[in-house]
Amino acid sequence: MSIPETNLPTTSVETPIDERERVGSRVVIYRTAVSPCWQIQFNLNGRQFRHSLKTRSRKEARKLALAKDAQLVLGTATLPAPRGADLEKCVESFLEYVQGKDRGAQTVRLYRQYLEQLIDWAAAHAIRRLEQLDLKSLEAFQQAIVAGRFIYRCGKELETRTARPNSRRTVRSKMKTIRSVFRWALRRGVLSKDPAAGYELPPKAKDQAYCFTNPELVAIFNAAEQPYKDIFMFLAMTGLRVGELRFLTKADVDLEQGLVCVRAKEIKETGERWKPKHGNERIAPLSAKAREIVERHLTAATAPWVFEAPSGHGSKGGRFEYQRIRQALRRAKKAAGVEQGKVHSFRHAFCSHLAQQPHVTAFDAMKLMGHASLDIVVVYFHTTKERLCSVMSKVSFDSMLEGVPALSATSSPTE
Repeated sequence: MSIPETNLPTTSVETPIDERERVGSRVVIYRTAVSPCWQIQFNLNGRQFRHSLKTRSRKEARKLALAKDAQLVLGTATLPAPRGADLEKCVESFLEYVQGKDRGAQTVRLYRQYLEQLIDWAAAHAIRRLEQLDLKSLEAFQQAIVAGRFIYRCGKELETRTARPNSRRTVRSKMKTIRSVFRWALRRGVLSKDPAAGYELPPKAKDQAYCFTNPELVAIFNAAEQPYKDIFMFLAMTGLRVGELRFLTKADVDLEQGLVCVRAKEIKETGERWKPKHGNERIAPLSAKAREIVERHLTAATAPWVFEAPSGHGSKGGRFEYQRIRQALRRAKKAAGVEQGKVHSFRHAFCSHLAQQPHVTAFDAMKLMGHASLDIVVVYFHTTKERLCSVMSKVSFDSMLEGVPALSATSSPTE
């Protein structure tokens, strides 16, 4: 059976061809002055394909071309694997996908920050496509951020700077975000296979989060200036996350029932949309002191926020910036002589105080804290050796030892 000449591909290579040879009935191989390797060219399903055979040997090139020609004649040839996506375009598409999943604005900002750092590092290492980020590349990037060697984009130029190394928790978060891009690309068919198969995320940081003790809380409250003193006290007495406090509006307060609602909302005055972590909405009952703080701030507030930032301490219509709250805590800790702890430690103090109350169950704490499961509640339960000794002093082991003969005072364990 003769094969018509129309099955042969027409050469459309712009670079002048030094050598060209027809192999079989449907394949052409050629070599240009630019590349010393042999190229293959063929038609399949009405489309023209060409790629490098990655060999300089004519004999080897003819062998590979004959195998491809046989597949074309028998109808067993498959389309070449699609070319991977541009790294920057892939990242933008992934971020659009994340936003479509209604993730929080802060989460999307962190994803963008992590991935832009990856893009700059990849550009400095001549990596332009997602499939080029193989196992070795990811491990090299991880080592760079662990050591604090960051690459920054200054206009069109890239420069390396040494900064404070990332914490173990941050390193894991960055690498986990990058692996999320790979999983998204595999699901969407952007990648046919995982180029970094076998990569393992860094282990979870096992360091216990710090919890303020009662004396430390009192010292911080006394040392803090207003309005941050009220903010710190309110966080410690309600267990709110700092983001939940910053976005707490007047409409979220129900003084009649003595509670505030942590819920998704759209603030008309600023055009912002906000939702709690994992979308878990809840109520936070107010103690007498917390209620007093809310009432005082509601009277003074002119913006939609319960806690309105003074001039120069906030943005978006008077909403407190997190950096301002964190800096105020640093000043208060320094004045109070407290060395450890951060803003989130107030939440740990609230949960640990709940754990010491005999009428509060772990399930109650989970609902008050807005946690997704009881496993997370355990992380926030802190105790002291004094409390453990006090608990043990009230436990009787008489029933456990019933029937065991009493040991005399003079008896020896080795007798």
